Amino acid sequence: MDPTLQYYQHHAAEFVGGTQSVDMNELYNQFLAKLSGTGSILDIGCGSGRDALHFTQLGYDVMAFDGSEAIVKLASQQTKFPVLHATFTDFTTERCFDGMWACASLLHVPLEQQTATITHLASFLKPNGIFYASYKLGQTESHKAGRYFCNMDAESFEQVIKTIPDLTIMEHWITGDQRPGRASEQWFNVLLRKTHAA
Repeated sequence: MDPTLQYYQHHAAEFVGGTQSVDMNELYNQFLAKLSGTGSILDIGCGSGRDALHFTQLGYDVMAFDGSEAIVKLASQQTKFPVLHATFTDFTTERCFDGMWACASLLHVPLEQQTATITHLASFLKPNGIFYASYKLGQTESHKAGRYFCNMDAESFEQVIKTIPDLTIMEHWITGDQRPGRASEQWFNVLLRKTHAA
């Protein structure tokens, strides 16, 4: 098993407990403002299910998945609907979505696999659909407590998506970590639009 997934298998309850009550309203508002009406959202690497639950309560049609079986079990309890067990590249569906939400999840994808992974996921995004992603701010790859992190900033992310012809960066911005005691940690946030059918 991938060491990062193994970490989440062994620390699922701790991770869920530390993230499920974080205030994400500022990010929600920026993402949802770009969607037209209450459409469909795919929560990519949904973790605790916090965001999937929020979008569902607002009336969006939500599908969510995560690569850790232990996380999936806890997230399904949180959301009250079945969360799928899949990795980023194994995920598949017959559906296409108006929006995709990858909050602090794609940062676990190795740099050399970022382009292929985002391309695969974006194939399930409708034309003019919106794709949100966030990464720890930086240009380096790192490891912490057995987990791999691919850090991003505007320059490095542009290099990742420059060969994906149907995704365009709409905007990007930096935020502080909303978890208690971690305000000094910064995050790179980006909104992409799918410009035409793949």
